Amino acid sequence: MRLVIENGGTKSDWLIVENDFSYSGSSILFHLSDDDIVTQIKSIVPEYSLLDNNLIIDFYTASLDDIIFSRISSIFNKLFESPSINIYSDMLAASRALFKREKGISCILGTGSNCAFYDGKSNHEITFSSGYLFGDMGSAYDIGKQLLIHYFNNTLPSHIIQSLETEFKFDKKLLLSNIYSLPNPKSYIASFSQFTFNYKDDVFMDKIIIHSIIEFLNKNPFLFPNYKTYQFGFVGSVSFYFSDIIKSIMNKENIKYQILKKPIHKLKKYYL
Repeated sequence: MRLVIENGGTKSDWLIVENDFSYSGSSILFHLSDDDIVTQIKSIVPEYSLLDNNLIIDFYTASLDDIIFSRISSIFNKLFESPSINIYSDMLAASRALFKREKGISCILGTGSNCAFYDGKSNHEITFSSGYLFGDMGSAYDIGKQLLIHYFNNTLPSHIIQSLETEFKFDKKLLLSNIYSLPNPKSYIASFSQFTFNYKDDVFMDKIIIHSIIEFLNKNPFLFPNYKTYQFGFVGSVSFYFSDIIKSIMNKENIKYQILKKPIHKLKKYYL
């Protein structure tokens, strides 16, 4: 039995390749304790899979590093009976879902952003991923951040300021206090990208969104040699909800592309 988990910055998707089990919900957050993560996993995974002696787990996650790799291995070894565990980046999940075993350039535009060249087997870094403090252009976080910067600087149109304060019931001081009190403000700031989507027909808001996505493309995948000769693929919430903007840019560049909201179901086909 193979359990596949795609753990993003905000949401996680789970499935078992051999049957119809699937789950979508909150991501596993690695600032939580091991006990909290174990409780979360037990609430998701079918009980029968905990006892499967031939279980294979493929865990794809955002922000993968050596510390998270070790924690994932430890937690799953405590939970399952002798599992075989493979731990990968969410970038590889995107590439496998988009291209299976063909070449292409994969782009994640979700809570965060990233890209890679996929040779049909492995990903190759195009630019160094510096995280949300120093990068993440084109992401929900960056779009939300740009909106809030304009809000704090009084450079938003007055009707958008009024709508923002009415919808979220805050003023500048309260919002700033809320953000700085959060242990992980990235997801909260990213949530404001939904507001920009609701007003994307507004000229000012449209410029914020387009600028963020073009910055991502120009400073990341468009730096890859001969990038126009490869098919592009986009996954993530920003890719899906702002697909019309991506479509316009890709058509102007004469680049073939595809867009997936979530990799998980196409990822299942990769294994079949």
